[in-house]
Amino acid sequence: MKSLYKHTGLKGILLLNLFVGSTAFMFFTTPFLLLLLILTQILNKLFLYYFAVVYITNLILSTIAIKQQKMPFHFYVALVFSPVYNLLHSVASFLALWEFITCPQQWNKIQHGLWNKNNQNP
Repeated sequence: MKSLYKHTGLKGILLLNLFVGSTAFMFFTTPFLLLLLILTQILNKLFLYYFAVVYITNLILSTIAIKQQKMPFHFYVALVFSPVYNLLHSVASFLALWEFITCPQQWNKIQHGLWNKNNQNP
């Protein structure tokens, strides 16, 4: 950590922690925000309106970005299912936190992507 501080300074350390920490914070707070949405929807329809406006605005801006970059169609499909992805990512974050608390010495490694293609025996 000292060499990182010498290399990047306090600003670099803070930005790194903000970059990594904000992603984790988002996934850990998503279930609580959804619970708040459900409870508030029962009490007040205004919160649901703001939630829908933010989601639709994000959808529109992301669609514009995909069109400008001329990305393939599967990016549109991924865009539609991004709320489901965020919810599943929140579940995975809580499972990882639970494993970290209960057995920190164990690493639950998941094989991603092209793992089987790269590690085949000749």
